Amino acid sequence: MTSKYCRVWPNNTGVGRDMSGERIIRFGLKGSSDIIGVYKGLFLGIEVKTGNAVQNKDQINFQKMIESCGGIYILCKNNVEHIDILVEQAYKAITKKDQL
Repeated sequence: MTSKYCRVWPNNTGVGRDMSGERIIRFGLKGSSDIIGVYKGLFLGIEVKTGNAVQNKDQINFQKMIESCGGIYILCKNNVEHIDILVEQAYKAITKKDQL
């Protein structure tokens, strides 16, 4: 979904062990979107869910934070084919609100 107005990248989070297997390493911000980026100057977060998966509490809180700061958050279920349309719709809704 990278275009003239959009840049996105994967946002990996999780837990692992070091090479010795003794030390636990956590990485990424808990609850943050699977994909993050910038769209027309606004922060963009895209959470991808498949099957019957739903957002957990941390993901819901991340969504609220992004939206309260004026960013775009998309919860994409099962089909990413039309994500560009969803992002543009969300952008228009946000910028329209700002003009009121």
